[in-house]
Amino acid sequence: MDGEKNKTLLLVEDDSVVSMVESMQLNAEGYTVIQSRCGEDAIAIMASGKEPIDLILMDIDLGSGIDGTEAAREILKKRDIPVVFLSSHTEKEIVEKTEKITSYGYVVKNSAITVLDASIKMAFKLFEAKTKEKEKNAALRKSEARFRNIVEAADEFIFEVDSRGVITFISDRIRDILGYDPGQMAGKTIFDFTESSETGDRMKLLFAEGLRRRRSFRNIEQKCLARDGSRKVLLASAIPFFNENGETEGYQGAVRDITESKRGSESLQLQSAALDQTEDLVTTTGLVRSLMLLYDRLYQNPNENGVSVREYLTTLIGKIAGIFPHKAGVRIETRIEDATLNAKILSPLGLIINELMTNSMKHAFGDGSKGEITVTVSKKEKRMSVTFEDDGPGLPESVTIEKSPGYGFQLVHMLVKRINGVMTVENHNGTRFLIEFEP
Repeated sequence: MDGEKNKTLLLVEDDSVVSMVESMQLNAEGYTVIQSRCGEDAIAIMASGKEPIDLILMDIDLGSGIDGTEAAREILKKRDIPVVFLSSHTEKEIVEKTEKITSYGYVVKNSAITVLDASIKMAFKLFEAKTKEKEKNAALRKSEARFRNIVEAADEFIFEVDSRGVITFISDRIRDILGYDPGQMAGKTIFDFTESSETGDRMKLLFAEGLRRRRSFRNIEQKCLARDGSRKVLLASAIPFFNENGETEGYQGAVRDITESKRGSESLQLQSAALDQTEDLVTTTGLVRSLMLLYDRLYQNPNENGVSVREYLTTLIGKIAGIFPHKAGVRIETRIEDATLNAKILSPLGLIINELMTNSMKHAFGDGSKGEITVTVSKKEKRMSVTFEDDGPGLPESVTIEKSPGYGFQLVHMLVKRINGVMTVENHNGTRFLIEFEP
């Protein structure tokens, strides 16, 4: 007995003899049949919910009461269920009455049981396909709403531009950073918001060169004008995306406002040279992957409160390590106690891990030497601890996180402050970073 059988059918037929014969034939095919003599009774049976009915076989002409099309219409107002109409009429006007109702077939009475059985099977298949499509669309709408919420919760604004630099998407966070409504950005280019025309021209050259060489941008520092005329210092990272022919279609990326940090730290330098550096391309890939992985996890995650720290960080660490060709010589161990965190914490935490991982892979083990990296996450009461350590040569004595000449450690310091955390660094038999914060 196949999958369409073992179903319960409601047969709505006013002729008791016809109803009995059809019921017997359908029973022989493996269906359970409940009989109803009129449209009003069929509506009452469906409204009661006492019977597990999977499909309705509805006669159109039901005598003195309401006809089958009206009964079907009333039932479908309250329940989505496949309806197959039965009639001895084939006149155009009769058939057209059923076309105004969501139905899954029209079978002429006295057709062989094989015809009726095939129509029922097809109705179930069509209904199943329709149901799956509705569920898919509902899930997509929910996911899109969740994704929008996550994007707007991030400190960065997310953007996409085409190969001309025209903005095709920008998140609402742009309002807080530059004061523009996303709708006002439509049709404009990223060059329209630079501090001066000369700056815009330099950006165009950089952008064109990036497209030509299919390269990513890493921490490009740029001065832009906000809507109120104030100057903002922004830090952008972006990766190219391609069409099915492998041609560069544009860039997707994230932009952070570093205006306040810039005012307090003269050592932050313009990063435009990063476009030509292979090692910065590697770091960029890790940066963008950490953001995209977070959005992907939150996009698909049914838990609206956040994402599993263990799942996110374990996957992220693996992806970052996979960027480096000498990864086989570095053993990576994770000891991550599971917890759920929202995007405002996971976004900077992922970027911190990206920077520390990249630094270790490039500098501690960049010469191909073997080593070990350990990432530990634990939670005690309301306090969470994240430890990142490697057994490399350690940091030079002259380097501290607060006074590092490199941008990476300054970014780590800034991100730790963003989550209201405290970081300590130990430089003995390798380097050990301990970050503590309250989620």
